[in-house]
Amino acid sequence: NNYSCQNWPQLSKYVDYFYVMDYDGIHPPNQAACSNRLPDMINGMDQFLNFMPKEKLVQLITWNDLKFECLRPWPRKDSKNDVCLVKNHDFTPTKTGTGNQRLGLCTTQYQIIEAKAQGYKPIYDPTDACYHILLDEFNEYDAKARRYKIYYNTVETNVIKLKSVAVNKNLAGI
Repeated sequence: NNYSCQNWPQLSKYVDYFYVMDYDGIHPPNQAACSNRLPDMINGMDQFLNFMPKEKLVQLITWNDLKFECLRPWPRKDSKNDVCLVKNHDFTPTKTGTGNQRLGLCTTQYQIIEAKAQGYKPIYDPTDACYHILLDEFNEYDAKARRYKIYYNTVETNVIKLKSVAVNKNLAGI
């Protein structure tokens, strides 16, 4: 199993609570997606529930959003198709500020505003319980235009996730 590196049942005898972040769940590799997909959060918490009592588990979530660089060719700007194929899932910082990026809350909000000004609309994914939107940027460092797909959460999507995991599984807290 994914959590065999630690003796969780033994540890649970000595701690009051385990604080489990959403990214402690199971995530598919090399897939452009929300940083805390609802199915991954549910499966991840189920893994923890196999090792310790629910009364010891507290669910946490991150406000870390993800921005993936799209590969060309891009769909036409007037296309209703929001396809964004990504090369990899690497988040290593680059000198040019390009490539995939982890975004903080304020940066995400500024970039969503810019994407909407470019005519893009947020798309809600009910399976993952998060939004995504396209964004075009011109990078002055290498004089190239790039398209990105930003996956992000809102208060509402995080409430859905907290209810679906912590509340439905009757965990110790949020």
